[in-house]
Amino acid sequence: MERFPAWARDALETFRPASAFGKSEPGSEAVSRYNEFVTRITDRWPEINTGVLPSLRDLSDKQKRIVLEQALRCGYTYRESTLKDARAARPELKDLNSNIRRRAENLAKLLRRRRRIIEKGHAGDHEPDLFDMIERAASQYPDWESVLRPELQAFLRIARNQSRSGPNLEDVLDILDESCGPEIISERALDTRQTSPADCVRLVLENVALAKERKGGLIPNEFRLPNSALATLVGVVFDLPAGGITDDAVRKVRERYQPGVTRTTHPPKKS
Repeated sequence: MERFPAWARDALETFRPASAFGKSEPGSEAVSRYNEFVTRITDRWPEINTGVLPSLRDLSDKQKRIVLEQALRCGYTYRESTLKDARAARPELKDLNSNIRRRAENLAKLLRRRRRIIEKGHAGDHEPDLFDMIERAASQYPDWESVLRPELQAFLRIARNQSRSGPNLEDVLDILDESCGPEIISERALDTRQTSPADCVRLVLENVALAKERKGGLIPNEFRLPNSALATLVGVVFDLPAGGITDDAVRKVRERYQPGVTRTTHPPKKS
């Protein structure tokens, strides 16, 4: 990866597979997929170098990394070959979401009842500590933990010594309940047609918009990749043929695009 600037190498490293829970090494399939992805981006990096990087010149290296990482994430996680299975599994996924929501809600209620009993002094038990769980779970991923250890330990120390009430496991379960609604199922991914280049553009636009929203203003709101640069970036990360998506096609997508709104490129069926 010597051909990449340091911030681009860091963006690609984000996708390096980690060892699964309880395993010492990542799975061979995940490693192979990652290596193939890196090779593809390496081979087509000259296109990004000439067609995209000039449009990032006003961003810091950290901002460039985030923009590239968000675009790469679209191409790395997208696999057309998995869509058939995903479509077939849609009913099961909805059932699982409903089951998870129901169990999360019930477990949160049980934990709150348990807390009230403990707080009355009627039992010598101790309540489960959210921050202990975070620390124990992090220890199962040593590569991940080693990078975050100083910040993680500082956070846990502050969280445990707060005099104010803070989040607990019940709150996490409430969020899990809310997060497993039917709206989390991507209708774009489970549509009955193949994904089009226009969908690829929307995915990148959506991911960059999410970065602006979630990174605390790190990416300037006024930042906007030119149509030509976005066409190049989408073509590389989704491995489309050179010229597979044109500047004009990007312009048309942008005219219709609204962050957070999924649109389809085919007309709806008549009822």
